[in-house]
Amino acid sequence: VIVGDSHLRNWADAWLNGVRKLRLVDLDDNGRGPFLFDIVKFVAVTRSQRLGLKAYELFEMYHLGLREEKKDKPDFLEEALDQSKKSKKKDVEDFLKKMTDGDSIVFGEKTDLYPIEDGQPEIYEMYQKAKLSFKLALKDYTILEKAVRLKKTGGTRRPRFWYLVEDNKGKKQLIEFKQVGDSALSAFAPQADFISRMNEAMDTYWKGERDPNYLAIQVGQQNYIMRPGYKGFIDFTDLKSEEKKQEARQMLLHIAYHMGRMVARQNSAALYIEAINDNPDLTSKLVNDFASQYLQKITGHWATSTRVIKNPR
Repeated sequence: VIVGDSHLRNWADAWLNGVRKLRLVDLDDNGRGPFLFDIVKFVAVTRSQRLGLKAYELFEMYHLGLREEKKDKPDFLEEALDQSKKSKKKDVEDFLKKMTDGDSIVFGEKTDLYPIEDGQPEIYEMYQKAKLSFKLALKDYTILEKAVRLKKTGGTRRPRFWYLVEDNKGKKQLIEFKQVGDSALSAFAPQADFISRMNEAMDTYWKGERDPNYLAIQVGQQNYIMRPGYKGFIDFTDLKSEEKKQEARQMLLHIAYHMGRMVARQNSAALYIEAINDNPDLTSKLVNDFASQYLQKITGHWATSTRVIKNPR
């Protein structure tokens, strides 16, 4: 079981059953594939960010995780995960203040949320097919209002349906239903159905933990991830300052370590880990070489696309 698309912003502090934990928060592309591919792609993507990390540094942390050796979390990450339940309440309240005006969602450019009825016909049709499944998933809440947000992912604008809900104690929160496509790992081999992939990912990357606010939903050929909306403590959307870049470097090294630990949990990884332990220097070189080839292939493709596609929109 591999991530398929591990990068800096796919790992974050997530509230699971009332406790803040570091988790892989984007499970779209997980599935079955070569263990080595996962770390190679992660190294390639990390190098493309030009933060000064070397392939061997990332591999060393990954290998540490494979051996299940103890490693302390970076200080800034410890601070994020040590936030109290009171801070969760503040996270939710701050997010609600930004996205709503109490009982209603704020529409427009400030939130990038719009009435579903005002959207494109195909988006409205998609919503009509899925709304009963969404309502069933929210059976423990009173639905106050709905909206849609479009986010460009991999060249495709995928809808995210947002619900403002209230529980039986009068507490409000936003719940997102993110529409996702097929796993990127489908290029390697046919993958299991979406719900099976999500459950396998949670078993592997979340240590089997489940939270009722995180669900996988299938509606015909469409797949959705249900998850709560709030602003996490860890945010790497802006890497302009040197302090933030340093935190990003520390986080990326910790992700590499965490990826190794997640592989070590799997019985199918025994021979893979044994081979790496027998010759870590050779494996480190292979990871570096494969990551370089991956980057050359991708950047060459982008360069060609830029020349051919005159209007990127």
